[in-house]
Amino acid sequence: MYNYQSFPDVTNATFWQNETDGIGGGILNIEYSVPSLVNVIMWDGVAAIDGNEVYNDTTFGNPTSTSVQNSLIEGSGGSGGGWNPDIGTDGGGNLDMDPMFVDFLNVDFHLRYNSPAINAGDNGFNPEPLDIAGSTRYVGPFIDMGAYEYPAPVTADGTPESERFGIGAAYPNPFNPSVSIDFSLSDGGPVKLYIYDVRGSRVAKIVDRPMSAGAHTVRWDGTNSTGQPLVSGVYVVRLDYQGRVSTRKVVLLK
Repeated sequence: MYNYQSFPDVTNATFWQNETDGIGGGILNIEYSVPSLVNVIMWDGVAAIDGNEVYNDTTFGNPTSTSVQNSLIEGSGGSGGGWNPDIGTDGGGNLDMDPMFVDFLNVDFHLRYNSPAINAGDNGFNPEPLDIAGSTRYVGPFIDMGAYEYPAPVTADGTPESERFGIGAAYPNPFNPSVSIDFSLSDGGPVKLYIYDVRGSRVAKIVDRPMSAGAHTVRWDGTNSTGQPLVSGVYVVRLDYQGRVSTRKVVLLK
């Protein structure tokens, strides 16, 4: 996407594996261009000269930037302290995690059950009631990032994505003071759901008991095992179940 002296609003769009032999893996802005990205996914873009998905060219000294809000942009660092200013202005709610497409090799950009983009958008920036495939938007409490709303169609073996094992959405993310965590179990059995810091130390225990098969939601209030509030930062939710492990990063932002 090439912007020259323009101010486009881009909402609920998906950019994937755009390639250029120049600059800007997904978007190049030049000379008075200030686009707005909301609920956008931009992943796997390749730029030969500059590796960022978004490039804001200020060569001529003119105001050129990008406003980014509730979007998943590779290389952005995400909201909450690690933002890459070369991408543009951090409007909050941004992520830098694998969007977990159902089957990108076969051009299926629906979101898997464990995509961080689920319920991570801003409801105030999408006037359309349907996604690009004609499915209803707002399946959960918040709109999803990208062009497709979860749930995805059933898999090749007829199993709905929601019935598979793993951690699903974590919302809101970043969060303060608490975050809801969705996860699915294919069978009943003992479950451990712990919180770890980025150094790998366990800081909180959310679940440690047998649970039934199906979809579950738990809430974490951002405190450690002794009930003390934790500091702002990135934490890892880890689900252990029948010898399998699923993880999801969440950001506590105070």
